[in-house]
Amino acid sequence: MVGGMGVRKNIHIEEWAAFRENCEHVFKFSRGNWARLAVFGFAVPALAYYGITRELRLEGHPVGNNPRRQGAQFRYFASDVPK
Repeated sequence: MVGGMGVRKNIHIEEWAAFRENCEHVFKFSRGNWARLAVFGFAVPALAYYGITRELRLEGHPVGNNPRRQGAQFRYFASDVPK
């Protein structure tokens, strides 16, 4: 090292880094992990989407209803577009 100074390693950071390197070997699927996946992977995003779209609908925005498109059928005339 420059100037004869050594590096002091932080034991907590080293343990965390070792865990991160071996995470796929240490992780086990359990009932609790499946529950966390269900809650944070599906329920929380679904509730957030529901809340956001509900708020937009209350404000009068056409959520999910593109006025230029009706299903798979494209509307060609301006008179067909709902106001």
